[in-house]
Amino acid sequence: MLRQRNKAIIHTDTGLSYVESFSRFLPSLKRRKKALLSYLTGPVIAELQNEELVRFSNHGLAVSWARVLNELGYIVDIIDWDNTEFVPKKKYDLIVFHGGKNFEQIMHNVKNQPRIIHWLTGSYWKFNNSEEDKRLADFKKRHGTTIARDRYIIDSEELVNETSDMIIVLGDPSMRSVYPSKYKKVFTVNNASYPDNHYDTHPKDYVSAKENFLFFAGSGSIHKGLDLLIDSFKDLTQHLYIVANTDRAVMNVFKKELQLPNIHLIGEVGMRTKEFYDVMGTCAYVILPSCSEGQAGSVVEAMNQGLIPIVSKETRLDATGYGYVLKNNTIAEITSAVKHFSSLTPAKVHSMSREVRLVTQAYHSPEFFRKQLKAILKKL
Repeated sequence: MLRQRNKAIIHTDTGLSYVESFSRFLPSLKRRKKALLSYLTGPVIAELQNEELVRFSNHGLAVSWARVLNELGYIVDIIDWDNTEFVPKKKYDLIVFHGGKNFEQIMHNVKNQPRIIHWLTGSYWKFNNSEEDKRLADFKKRHGTTIARDRYIIDSEELVNETSDMIIVLGDPSMRSVYPSKYKKVFTVNNASYPDNHYDTHPKDYVSAKENFLFFAGSGSIHKGLDLLIDSFKDLTQHLYIVANTDRAVMNVFKKELQLPNIHLIGEVGMRTKEFYDVMGTCAYVILPSCSEGQAGSVVEAMNQGLIPIVSKETRLDATGYGYVLKNNTIAEITSAVKHFSSLTPAKVHSMSREVRLVTQAYHSPEFFRKQLKAILKKL
């Protein structure tokens, strides 16, 4: 157990991290409320130890939640979202859950009736699952191969949704449309990216970059639409750069395509590393035809480097005016979009890139996320 006076008490001796009485951003108030945040402890512990965070989603999200609760007068205890052994010993004014894995365990042991918030970084769980199954079925139809579910939500979230005073989820307002009408209090917030000045200090060659498209994503190759992109780019001259933790079974289907000179499988890269900046400097566009997201942090990170987003509506990023939103995620539509954007003049692409950068700085900053979150929490 590591104690940090006037900031928090970090418990690690049980094998399950637990941050008690986080108060780094707590103002001087006579009445201090108590909140339990069931999300992520690791980033908060890193913050307490003054480590630099470069990934906002989910690391910066976790710290921002703790900070905003502090600023609203809550002393915050923090556990991991999948900690099913934690037994609350305090009376909390507010409990924030992330998913349904430990909801019943915690609520069974709560001695009072706190306000409940369900915080989500992904879509409504039933929508997520049905959309993924559709993608898997489509892949089998096109390639004759059955792939296991990859981003399927196993633990039901219905009870925590029904019990919550409000649901807060990453995404633009269109996210509300995927929830059943019985859920009236669904609020959305934008994802964010930590600021840096690399874009401003390293000019890009848009003559070559406008031919290059970046797939930048987490796990779930079919869920995220990588198969659709490979099937599109195999008949194109434009280049696809794949920066992701790819599914081996899916990649085995595309062994031939991955040998093509315009499809580049890079794999994972560390955030804000030389490899990260190299690929961001190579490409002018980030493309993600995902079937279900909260609001994709990878796309926001690429936008912070000036990459123009070409995304599905399920990515929950309204790119109207500075990018393109795919309507149906078909191979034909993706192919058409790639041809259109690569046909733009370098000057036009550069202009759009600057606009993307400005939008990201204004509406996808950590400060804007905290502002949005605080405004929603005040509705309680």
